Amino acid sequence: DVAFCVPHGFWKKWRAHVKSINPDAFLTAEIVDVATDYLRGDEFDSVMNYMWLFPAVRFFAPSAKPSTATKLIKDLDVLARKYPKDVALVLQNLLDSHDVGRISTILENRLAPEANWDSYFSLSRAQGNPDLNTRRPSKKTLGILRQMVIFQMTYPGAPMIYYGTEAGLWGANDPDNRQPMLWSDIKRRPETHTPRGRCGRLPATPDKRLFKFYQRAIGLRKAHAVLRRGALRWLKTSDERLLAFARSDAQSEIVILLNAGDAPLSWVLKSPAFDLWKSRAVKPGKVGVVPRGWRILSVKACPTALRGR
Repeated sequence: DVAFCVPHGFWKKWRAHVKSINPDAFLTAEIVDVATDYLRGDEFDSVMNYMWLFPAVRFFAPSAKPSTATKLIKDLDVLARKYPKDVALVLQNLLDSHDVGRISTILENRLAPEANWDSYFSLSRAQGNPDLNTRRPSKKTLGILRQMVIFQMTYPGAPMIYYGTEAGLWGANDPDNRQPMLWSDIKRRPETHTPRGRCGRLPATPDKRLFKFYQRAIGLRKAHAVLRRGALRWLKTSDERLLAFARSDAQSEIVILLNAGDAPLSWVLKSPAFDLWKSRAVKPGKVGVVPRGWRILSVKACPTALRGR
């Protein structure tokens, strides 16, 4: 926690000491900015990748003026170039944490996306934001969250899940984001207060459907090594709300399509594929992607058989 508040010299000695005890120990840290200086092989193995979170929220979050796919790609490419490939594959891509608002609350409030730690930290604080809605998010918001999870599970890096997000926990920034875990076998009293005062009796139960979705998304990543270690290649689209990229290795290639818009979009596939999420074959031609939906396509042909539209 707050590793950036401790001098580099301490972490270098600390790493040497820990690795002398257990060479396989994995050392990670909370760094809220670009962490190049901490990831040179003599301090940490990974960090919480907030710099991935900020552009992701700017693209996926509902907004009157959302970020474009072009801008998201540019931001992520700039970030990726700051780290060696082996480091980039273990950076902890997170959607929320103990120091920022729960992602479902960020999305529910349609908060103006921010680009850096200080502004993002203040974005979802109850103090200073009198109109902030800290109640349980809507089904529409959870749909956007699911799409972001698909991106998290298919993009290079190590997905980090803050406890409770997979069970539907919501809340503003600290301390609201540190509520007790929602358990199916432990009955929790209904929520009766928000930072604004009384709110009636709102159920505080785990979202079992969201939990199963997380299990499925994680299972997909676990079943396909290319989603964990494969190379990334961005694919062209004709709409700035459609994000398309491929993960590939010597054995396989998977194309991911994410429609962050409110209208159906399509992408052209030149060769047969298999939809890993829907478990069905896909013929060459236009591949439809519903609003806030996704397609995860295992492509049997070589990368040159792909083209976006």
